[in-house]
Amino acid sequence: CDVGGGTTDLSLFHVGAGAKPKVERVATGPHLLVGGDNMDLLLAHHVEVQMLQGKGESAFAPFEFVQVLLGARSAKEKLLGSAGQPPVPIAVARAGSSIVGSTLRGELTERDVHELLVDAFFPKVTQDASPERKKRGFSQFGLPYERDVAITRHLAHFLRTFGEGLPVDAVLFNGGVFHAEAFRTRVLEVLQSFQTAPLAALPLVDPDLAVAKGAVASLLARAAGSPRIESR
Repeated sequence: CDVGGGTTDLSLFHVGAGAKPKVERVATGPHLLVGGDNMDLLLAHHVEVQMLQGKGESAFAPFEFVQVLLGARSAKEKLLGSAGQPPVPIAVARAGSSIVGSTLRGELTERDVHELLVDAFFPKVTQDASPERKKRGFSQFGLPYERDVAITRHLAHFLRTFGEGLPVDAVLFNGGVFHAEAFRTRVLEVLQSFQTAPLAALPLVDPDLAVAKGAVASLLARAAGSPRIESR
């Protein structure tokens, strides 16, 4: 389950037994344009509404919204880092002669992050869940963002399509989003609800470097006959 800054990729593998197990790629899901960037946008819009309440405006100018977006991203990382974090302030300097008078301030809390991110992007779903195809608010900036940002709904549909009714033995997380334990915990909780068999999380080692290491492993497999992943 690979969720990065801008994309989500789901893959299913069969790993054989033995000291040098045979690894087969069973299926790879569609390349979904949903990830940490969408989370930052959602938080930024939340703070934008908070800051402009009672100001008679509905949206910031682009250069102002960028300030909110960068502040929301930084706040997200702090609030997901560990439990018990205090609210994180976010400020926007508006155009004008008075710096103090033209600065708007807002904040994000742990509760905001949990309700807006964990419950929106990794909601608790049933095994028969499927992505919703109605128009969502993330089709912005000319990018074809995924209409349904609920990654767990995509995951349920993917496993139902390609999983052959078999339980999942283990999950390999990858991507910067899964630095946050709250997201990993929710994915495992949802997957475990699909089955009675036990489910393990494989060690999360250098998710930001995993793709680069995979490229090296692929090169070695081609050049030196090292173990390689096969396709069915």
